[in-house]
Amino acid sequence: MILARPSACGRHHPSQAFLSHLYTDALERFPFWRPHRYSEPHVKEDLGSEGEPMTRVPPRGIDHGIPEDRRWSYGETPWREIPTCPPCARVIVDNDFADPDDLYQLVHHLLSPSVKIAGVVASHLRENDPITTSTTTATDAETIVLDLFARMGLTSTELVAGLEVALPDPQTPIDSPAVRGIITEALKDDDTPLYYAAGGGLTDLASAILIEPEVARRITLVWVGGP
Repeated sequence: MILARPSACGRHHPSQAFLSHLYTDALERFPFWRPHRYSEPHVKEDLGSEGEPMTRVPPRGIDHGIPEDRRWSYGETPWREIPTCPPCARVIVDNDFADPDDLYQLVHHLLSPSVKIAGVVASHLRENDPITTSTTTATDAETIVLDLFARMGLTSTELVAGLEVALPDPQTPIDSPAVRGIITEALKDDDTPLYYAAGGGLTDLASAILIEPEVARRITLVWVGGP
């Protein structure tokens, strides 16, 4: 699910090689899966329920040796030699980041000048999901994304871990920093359309709407799968 598109005033790419390097370095070197069983005790297998390779949870805080001149903060475009146009949309990315393609779409959005990433929500897997016995899958997702950012040289982010559990019933929200972030972004006085690109569960968005129903009117949901 990719909402970003080439910018109308970004047709000239004098430093496209640097952009390609960032993308390739972040993705091709990222250990999306292992060819054998995981060593982490909370992971059952290296294959999902349908035989798909799953993203591993790396240790936190690894220094991947990205030189200082290749580090950047979100909103900067050091690989471009001409200014970018204003973004045509705001996007909140919500995913459990358990599949390799989840990371591809996140990197694509982060590197695209046509959208502004208003937040990245690391969401939980369903209870008793067959791919893991972890009870902190939202925190696991956050750890995976932090490692990806480190490999990209990205030193700042709007990343926040979402709720670790499903809502107790359809009428009862659970508050969290991720939920408050969604509400704050949705209620901003900003004419730029806001999209919620969800590739997993909708727990955090559901809580935000239950707490502040106006969110539903101000946001467009683009959803693929999830419990």
